[in-house]
Amino acid sequence: MGGVTCSPHADPPPSRGSKNGAWLLAVAFGFAALFAFQRLSDMDAGWLLALGRLVAQGRFPHTNALAWTARDFPWYPTSWLFELALYGCDRALGVFGIQLFTFALTATTLVLSARAAEHAGASRFSARAAALLAFAVLWTRVVPRPHLVEYALLAFTLERATAAIEQRSARPLWLLPIAVTVWANAHQSAPFGVGLLALILLPAVTGRADFARRDRQQLALLITLCAAATLATPGFDLNVRDLLAHLSLSEYAPIQEYARPTLRDEPNIVVLALLALGAAAALPEARRWLLSAAVFSAAALLLGRRFGADAAIVGIVPIAILFDRIRPLDSRMRALVTGTSALGACLLLMAASRVPLTSLGAFLGATWENSQLPVDAITEMKQLHLDGRGFTAYRFGGYVAWTLPEVGDFQDSRPRAFPRAFWEELAAAQASPAAFRAYLDRWNASWALTTAFPDAFSGHGLLRNAPGWRLVSTDETAELYVRSK
Repeated sequence: MGGVTCSPHADPPPSRGSKNGAWLLAVAFGFAALFAFQRLSDMDAGWLLALGRLVAQGRFPHTNALAWTARDFPWYPTSWLFELALYGCDRALGVFGIQLFTFALTATTLVLSARAAEHAGASRFSARAAALLAFAVLWTRVVPRPHLVEYALLAFTLERATAAIEQRSARPLWLLPIAVTVWANAHQSAPFGVGLLALILLPAVTGRADFARRDRQQLALLITLCAAATLATPGFDLNVRDLLAHLSLSEYAPIQEYARPTLRDEPNIVVLALLALGAAAALPEARRWLLSAAVFSAAALLLGRRFGADAAIVGIVPIAILFDRIRPLDSRMRALVTGTSALGACLLLMAASRVPLTSLGAFLGATWENSQLPVDAITEMKQLHLDGRGFTAYRFGGYVAWTLPEVGDFQDSRPRAFPRAFWEELAAAQASPAAFRAYLDRWNASWALTTAFPDAFSGHGLLRNAPGWRLVSTDETAELYVRSK
């Protein structure tokens, strides 16, 4: 069986060689830029940069390395290659370099996903319309984190696999083992790519598709090489262990991305997953993609919102084929209806999932965002020459590790880098001001950087008017306390 063709009853789609749909990609890129060039506010960015700095200095970490509370606790940086690249971007262009890197990976994901849909038989216009619609989910993840490599390489895997089916050849796949090796060192999700490749090419490998015997053998070999490449890391199998462990972290650490999406809170994820699954199940020309759409949609709906973007990327193929079923009077009207429908649905789903569309421009800028991170408080700490052991809120730990490497943070958003007992004791300490003060006493903390707003593991409000502690700095973001002499 070769490349998927459109239904004989549908109007012929616009020529693939045309430039139809360029404006759709331009709109998607515009949305991506609005998010990518926001002032940095992500809580992970700081520790990612700090680890990248360590790697660049030749100090590859095999322990926590950043937090003084667990500096020697065994831990492997599963995204060390991304962290090194991110640090390189900062060294070259500062915060703007980080933002540009974020935008480039997002744009690459959109382009490759659209090309995959074209290889699968969709028109270029419908493929780009589906990619724009997928941004209704992708926007939630346009932040400088290593999952951006996951999305770009998942899209690359999808594009190469669909090209192989279109050409009835294994030749388009020869770069994939190298790509998976890079992926395995940039994010622990590389098995997702191998799984997607196997799901798509299973009919070809088992002889149920129109591939020559030699190509079927090469496909099986390449899938095996890709699977082996997931272990081509300094940590070997630790990537897989870390991936599996993350599914249970929410039991004791505040990781919201592993909560299941609901139609009320994440309509974008639920609607797109069901749309992709429905298109793959209902359309004969899209049925080849049913298994992969089902697996990734199930992951998004059952394992957590974190998998929503993966499902959206994979879902671009059946959704693009669905768009080709739109049959107004002529191809020009088809383009108008498809394009405006994709744009309108994207905006509607983004608005329903609470994206602040009207205020995004106000936060553009190549700097760190003080409303979410303790930018001013760190300046105050440097002026006060605070050093030694201190408490930092969960949200602030990464930024402290980046800006105060000689001090180190108390905790940061790497739950696996700390023993489980650490989180259990911290959770108990948040129960009352007295319990929190006793907790800081046990750690012999001489200062505390808490949030000025309620947040997980933050110490918010627990030191106000506390005996033995003095508030020395406060703003809308952070409160800095020192022990009274």
